[in-house]
Amino acid sequence: MDNNLATIRKQKGLTQEQLAELIGTQRVNLSNIERGVRGIEPWLDRLSEALNVPYEEIISEPWQDVRITGYTNEKGEIFFLPQNKWTENVRVPKILGDNLVAIAIRGNSLYPRYFEGEALIYRKLKGIPSYMLGKECVAQITNGPMVARILENGNTASTYDLTNWNGPPEKQVYLDWIGEVLGRF
Repeated sequence: MDNNLATIRKQKGLTQEQLAELIGTQRVNLSNIERGVRGIEPWLDRLSEALNVPYEEIISEPWQDVRITGYTNEKGEIFFLPQNKWTENVRVPKILGDNLVAIAIRGNSLYPRYFEGEALIYRKLKGIPSYMLGKECVAQITNGPMVARILENGNTASTYDLTNWNGPPEKQVYLDWIGEVLGRF
């Protein structure tokens, strides 16, 4: 993904070392992000905050609007709104593709990873691919709630553990489906 990161960093009078420290990474990683060798998406929120600029200034790619179709409650569970209540959009990089779902974060249920007023963007996947282990996902627990968590293998066949950022994990759960979290905006 093309970005304007190096230009903005220099305009702000920061070295790569200084900006890397502000976003919690090493200079070599920041250099790779600036050159497009490493993806910028996981770092957008930190970069935007550290540089005090909106995402749109950092990424030189086209943007698209995604309708916010649901929200999180105080337990971090996800609920969908009736279609006639879909009134807000969130702007995301077009490079993220199609079939995106946006969920509004309400309260501190997913703190410290997500904050009130942000939108979590995900894409529903077919099956539960092994490459998602250890990554953030939206998961529909069989006969249970839909949640945003980190996916881990469970102790028995076809079960999973879902790690929460600020609460106890759900252990040994069966899942109907998962969605790959693509970012927060």
